[in-house]
Amino acid sequence: MTEESDEASVFTFELELQNPNPEPIGLREFHYRLRINGQEVYVGRRAASTTLHSHALQTIELPAVLRYQLLGWTRRERPQSLSYELTGTLLYETPGELAEILLDIGVRRPKVTFAKVGRLDLTEGR
Repeated sequence: MTEESDEASVFTFELELQNPNPEPIGLREFHYRLRINGQEVYVGRRAASTTLHSHALQTIELPAVLRYQLLGWTRRERPQSLSYELTGTLLYETPGELAEILLDIGVRRPKVTFAKVGRLDLTEGR
């Protein structure tokens, strides 16, 4: 939990990205969804605007807002922890002139999906 108010909490999820290839990969955009106990509570879109260098490992942070009203809670009535599922897609660019042309005209949009499940701790700020 990175921020909190009476109406909502902001969570920052860390994703570890790895490029095992000899060429760098241009990262374009993340599209992601947060579900709490199976209920969708947040839909996000974030520009990546970075390059994942060859044979590199990089951590990216994705923020998500949990509005208590969506789940019928107040700050005082929320549970101490809950189950979450973060799923999404990362759009990226493959190296090469032909790949760039196909991307520009919308024929090819390379992407990879991701999913993360776990528990969120809501005890901070009580």
